[in-house]
Parts: sequence; structure tokens; C-alpha cells
Amino acid sequence: MQECREYAVLGDFWTDKHIMPLPPRARAVGLALGADLNTGYVFGGRESSVSKHYNYCLEYSQAADTWATRNNMPINKASHSGWTLDDDNGILATGTKYTSSQGFSPETYRYTKSTDSYLQRTNIIAPTRDSAGCFSMNGKGYLCGGSPIVSIDIRYSPGNQYDNDEFDDTAEVWTSLIGLIVPARSLSGGGALTSSGCGYIIGGRGAARKCDEYDRAVDVWSRKADIPADMQDGIASEATSGSAIYIFGGWYGKQNYVFTMPAVPWVASLTPGHEQLDVPMDTNISFDILDETGVDPNTITVRINGVNAIVNGVFQANFTGAIEEIL
Repeated sequence: MQECREYAVLGDFWTDKHIMPLPPRARAVGLALGADLNTGYVFGGRESSVSKHYNYCLEYSQAADTWATRNNMPINKASHSGWTLDDDNGILATGTKYTSSQGFSPETYRYTKSTDSYLQRTNIIAPTRDSAGCFSMNGKGYLCGGSPIVSIDIRYSPGNQYDNDEFDDTAEVWTSLIGLIVPARSLSGGGALTSSGCGYIIGGRGAARKCDEYDRAVDVWSRKADIPADMQDGIASEATSGSAIYIFGGWYGKQNYVFTMPAVPWVASLTPGHEQLDVPMDTNISFDILDETGVDPNTITVRINGVNAIVNGVFQANFTGAIEEIL
């Protein structure tokens, strides 16, 4: 397909935009980059018969409603995954490639908008797969599930993955984390919410109505409310405020849904990290407690090594550590 449509959250309506240049494609990756994430990019994809994969990169200007070609990806990719790192950079990972025969693409690339260039990063750790759900938070990307087998019609290719892998572009390291909740899945949507500080994998083949939340601080998945209808191969998009995830279309129709979580306080920027061992006695422990509506310091309780350091915002006399301030 070549169609391009814009969804307005305020007003809940769709507007047709200038169509993408030829050729039509399926299973491409779309990313938003630029100031206020106002420039869209489409990477790769394939023709409907699967046999031909593309390496094209197209840039869409929201302000001008125009498309422009940008430097091609180093290799052909389709059914891959991607996420935005910051205003100028995005990550493209895994998927399938096509040269003389079809196979998986373990290559990872960082695309930089300002230089229109690609930098190859460390390959994804096994298993290689396509059609994985993904989301990003705190400068890292998370690749969840996917399909380990390529077939002509991916709706019927057997086998889905549970794997949950984190990519830290700064350190250029992939890390395997706790896998998805049963059932395994592919073709899922994904996003992250600032209201909870967690990532979400929504729908997909094998779990068409499931919504699961990932809490990186404790490396735990938990099940959330089911989607009202089956969703597979839908498009997931986060609100720019980070307060909602929108799921659009897919195999099962034109339904659109918005997913939100109650705004509750969460801990961020914890140093040393959660459950870190062998920390020297004189180490400073720092963290931020965040809430969209503000945090009452009088409600904060902190325990360190099982000992109360702060109870309802009050420093405890039996805590021998030094606490400088609570903001």
C-alpha cells in the first residue's frame, strides 16, 4: 500500500495525506524523528508476494505534506522492528532479508537524521526472528516475541517466541531479560507510558487480545486488561506526552483503541541499580520519585537493607546512613 493518513487525537478524526512514492510496500518500519517528532520515516518493507525486499528510506514532512527519498539502508529488510532513540536517532533491528534466498537479518543499525546516515551496531542475540513487537524507554529499546520461521504467508507460519531482549545503544550491548508471559506471540504492537514507567506489548498472533506490561526495574511482566477485539499486525503509536498508546487496524479490521494506565508515582534514576550486590558502605544512594500530578513528600517511605530510612517523609533516628535532602 501507499496510502498515508494522519490521526488527530484532539477531535478523533483521520485525514488523507499525500501518498508515499512507489513502490507500494508491506511490513516496513515507521519512525518519528526531528524537533517535536514532526518528521516521519519509512524504512524497507517488501512487495506483497514476499519475494522482493526493499532497502528504501522515505522521509515525510508533516508541515509540508511531502515525501522525499533519503539514503537507502545498507541491506534490504522487511518485517523488522524499530524505535526512536531521540530527536535525531532511531534503531532498526532484526527482520528478514532477501538476496539470492530468504533468511533472517540479525543486523542492527542506528539511523541519524541530521547526517542521513547509518551506523551498524551489534547484531541481535539469538534467536534471530522477524515480526517482533518493540518499545523504547529510558534510552533503551526492547524487542519482544517474534516469529522464528519465515513462510510465504506469515499468518500461518508456525512458532512464536517468548524472548525479551534489551538493546543499549550507548554501550552497544544486547541483554536477554525475562521472557513474555504465555502465550508466545508475534506481530504485536508496543509502546511505553510515562504514567507507569513501563513498556507494553499489545495483541499479536498467538495472543490477539492480550496486553502485557513490562517493569524493567524488577524485570517482571504482568497481565493487564484485554483488548476489546482481536488485534494482530496493528500499528502501535505512543502519544507525544507518553500518556497513552494508540493501536490502529491490523489483520482483523479497522478498529482503533487507546490504552492508558492510571498515573501513579514511580521510581526512576535509581543508583546503584535495583538489587545490585557488593555495594560499598559509603556509596551514595540516589533516586527520583516521579508523578504526573506531583508527589507529596509526606507520603514517601524508604527502606534500605530492611531498615526504615524514611517513614511518611520523616528521617528515622535508627537509620545510621546520611540522607541529605528530599525534594
